[in-house]
Amino acid sequence: SVAKVDPKARVWTVEMRIPVASLTPNALRAGARWRDNFYRPDIAHKVFLAWNPALAPSAHTPARYGFLEFVE
Repeated sequence: SVAKVDPKARVWTVEMRIPVASLTPNALRAGARWRDNFYRPDIAHKVFLAWNPALAPSAHTPARYGFLEFVE
């Protein structure tokens, strides 16, 4: 993983590499779709930030997850 912080712009970015084999034993094919969401707690403001907000008290709301679609 790599993280970069720009204190002047007050922005941070992160890149992560997760081996697909650690998530599924099946080979990925173009067109495969997975439901997922990405969260991070903003402790200073006591909120959770999400790619697709859950709109619920819990982040574990699969019906609100977005889709990852794999391409070649």
